[in-house]
Amino acid sequence: MDFVDYAAIGLFVGVALAWLIASKRTQSNLLEAERRASTAEAKTASAEATATELRRQYEETQRKAGDDIQQLRAQLLTEGEARVRAETEKKEIAQRLEEEKQFLAEAEKKLTDTCCARCNRCTQPRRLSSC
Repeated sequence: MDFVDYAAIGLFVGVALAWLIASKRTQSNLLEAERRASTAEAKTASAEATATELRRQYEETQRKAGDDIQQLRAQLLTEGEARVRAETEKKEIAQRLEEEKQFLAEAEKKLTDTCCARCNRCTQPRRLSSC
């Protein structure tokens, strides 16, 4: 075998070794890329699950807040109506009380006048027997 044959064999072995090394490196890079892709997919799935759960919690919170607002509005309306009724009743009672005060004042005046008139009649000498 001459030098050219050895050179060709050396070149062939060198290319084969380079191809094997490149192939292993590529395979290693491919496995690393697959591992990263798998990790990224797992993180994406986790993020999607978290987003879905957060969306569900947000909607539930919104629904509860809406229900609470409706309940508070109804309560406010009821309490407002009760306040109006109470104020109206208070005014009516105050008016009746004032009317009763006037009635009692008039009755007191009439009774005082009547009593004084009777007492004046009784103090007269001719009518003592009628008292």
